[in-house]
Amino acid sequence: MARHDDTRSRRDADKSRAACHAFTVAAALVLAATAPPARADDSSPTALTSPPPEPGTALTPPPPPSSRLSPALIAGQAQPPNLGTANVESLSDAPLAQTPLSASVLTATRLAERGVDSLSAAIRDIPAASDNYNTFGYVEALQVRGFMLDEVLNYRRDGLPVTSHAPVALENKEAVEILYGASGILSGTSAPGGLVNYVLKRPTDTPLREVALSAGERGSVEAQGDLGGRFGDEGRFGYRINLAAAERRPAIRDAWSQRALASGFFDWRVARGTVVEAEVEQHDVREISVPGFGLLDTAGVGYGTTLPAPIDPRLNLNNQPWTLPFESRETTGSLRLAQQLNDDWRVVAKVGSQRVRTNDRIAFPDGCSSQPTYVYPGLCGNYDVDVYDYRSNEERRLQNGAQLQLHGRVVTGGFAHELSFGLGASHYSERYPQDQAYNFAGTIDALAPTALAPAPLPQTLNTDASRRIGEAVAFDTIRFGAGWSAWAGARAVHVAQSSEQTDGTENVNLSQHAVAPFGALGYQPWERGFAYIAAGSGVEFGAVPNRPLAFANPGEVLPVSRSRQVEVGYKQDAGNGSGWTVALFQIERPTPEVLATSGPLPVETLGAQVQRNRGVDVSATWRPTPHWLGQVGAEVLDARIRNTPDPRFEDWHATNVAPFSASTRLEWLPASLPGFAVDNLVVFSGRKPALPANLYDAGAYEVSLPSYRQWDLGLRYATTWSGLRATWTAHVDNVTDRRYWREAPTASWGATYLFPAAPRSFRVGVRLAF
Repeated sequence: MARHDDTRSRRDADKSRAACHAFTVAAALVLAATAPPARADDSSPTALTSPPPEPGTALTPPPPPSSRLSPALIAGQAQPPNLGTANVESLSDAPLAQTPLSASVLTATRLAERGVDSLSAAIRDIPAASDNYNTFGYVEALQVRGFMLDEVLNYRRDGLPVTSHAPVALENKEAVEILYGASGILSGTSAPGGLVNYVLKRPTDTPLREVALSAGERGSVEAQGDLGGRFGDEGRFGYRINLAAAERRPAIRDAWSQRALASGFFDWRVARGTVVEAEVEQHDVREISVPGFGLLDTAGVGYGTTLPAPIDPRLNLNNQPWTLPFESRETTGSLRLAQQLNDDWRVVAKVGSQRVRTNDRIAFPDGCSSQPTYVYPGLCGNYDVDVYDYRSNEERRLQNGAQLQLHGRVVTGGFAHELSFGLGASHYSERYPQDQAYNFAGTIDALAPTALAPAPLPQTLNTDASRRIGEAVAFDTIRFGAGWSAWAGARAVHVAQSSEQTDGTENVNLSQHAVAPFGALGYQPWERGFAYIAAGSGVEFGAVPNRPLAFANPGEVLPVSRSRQVEVGYKQDAGNGSGWTVALFQIERPTPEVLATSGPLPVETLGAQVQRNRGVDVSATWRPTPHWLGQVGAEVLDARIRNTPDPRFEDWHATNVAPFSASTRLEWLPASLPGFAVDNLVVFSGRKPALPANLYDAGAYEVSLPSYRQWDLGLRYATTWSGLRATWTAHVDNVTDRRYWREAPTASWGATYLFPAAPRSFRVGVRLAF
């Protein structure tokens, strides 16, 4: 059986590799059919909105519509990433510098300059965002302001909901927005901490032809193409096509990734004031997942209490003869109609759908049975670990969403109102095969893994789930007096959930209503300054982890819970790409509890236990001369568990949350070498607690990951020759090759895992525009 699976895996890998190569060739052929040369400076979408009027001034008609009528994201580095324009059209058309919430905007230009190929790498210089079970070969998960984002509720794609249970492709994204503490403001249902919104690349007003090639260690290669432009009478029709194929060979032993992307975005300017947009994306990925390590049970108490020394980051515990790749096939698309009703009002309607089919397979190390007391979570004190043969094929996830939004401006009683009304609906479903395989295969020494026999028989029931959400939203932004503004709104939410085991038993249905209010007061004390205080609440729902061996109610949906947040902040746009922000916040969120029962397994429920995060975010960008650019950011965060059923864990620190994190970026563009740039990024993280507050006697074994720092270096050279513009890049991550534990996430089923920092790595690339 092992030989058969291994042969099949190699054969499938060869087929996928050939498909990737064919895809690359096809992309090159398409790019060869070039149109007239394009100037890169003109290739980015143009913002079509204007800042809100000064108090006491008359409203002016908005500009005529072009390819979109909603706020566009910043292009390039004209403004600091925390003060640009974000897609918060349901709240206001105002730029971030005049909006009472915090955010970071990672533009495509900046991501390309850094050679970023993953969401985890993209957020490296954002202290408020961090990894949460981010590993090579699997879907990426984030936490913002110390809260893990929900994979269904906290991710958006051009404002429409998507699940993050699929690897994300960045090649067709104009920007990645990370909105902090936005639960209830921009989404009626979401986990607190923040939202991630992927903004798609749109048709360009001038012809765009770009091709990019990159290569890294051990044979990693990627090719991508970007085409955009307009055609037809007066350029009524626009297009943006992105193609990419990649094969990654990381430093991790026996790990690899192959993927292919094809996407298209098209618009039609039907008439003045009417724009129709349609887009579709296909992203296929096959990769070997790399599991996490664990704490060691050196005390013989039945769970890990000792942090091991940093291991070789090239070690891969998913290295059995029968190891199969994680596979994801994602198809996503949307349709959008924007209509300018008159000078002051516009309406936007959009629908979208995402279909994800997954084969999730891994030789999963978890727990240890080789010592007298069974260890879970963690490893035995001698580094032994149990390995399970996990196979869950043909997982299907479907996410459909629709939104109708009305935006306008009115003046009543001498006050200027910016109004937004909207309706939204979404349906998410998870469908699994009747059984999954999660079978004990044997025990290995984690530092010297040996081959085990497979155990592929599916014999563990799955749980299907469905969720329907309906929303109605109303916001009013009032500008009055000398620089004052008031923001008020609410989202009325209806949530219907159901879950059922795949044998037709354990059927649970819940239907609930909730209202998520939001209010803020803003003041502009002087030019380009903005102070604010904001408060709101959000609602979210969840489910018990689908692990029948760990819970008596696996997969069961849980009642809706409510989070609350308050933020006080100040923003200063200093012009010329400089500015700074500071925000003080507090967020409270109910968390699940595991309750002991008379049966063999515990029950998970949602009770009064609360995680309270208090902190300060600070960021600054300055450009003292055209040849120097500096950015710094820092977050101080106190994340604690409150109102616990067990008083021993009152005020326990939340796991995997650093009390202090910071980043510093310094870019130098020497005057003597036009087109050349040196980019340095240094990140720092304080100690991260690694042992959660649970039913164990964890108070006697406080464990934290040591603080760490990492230095990344990038070189860039841009030149133009005979109409061809070339940008050459070279990057070294972890220049000093430091070894440290990067994160210690606690999974929803209670196990804590350790992930090491990646070793020093190199990559080079070139981007050609013609």
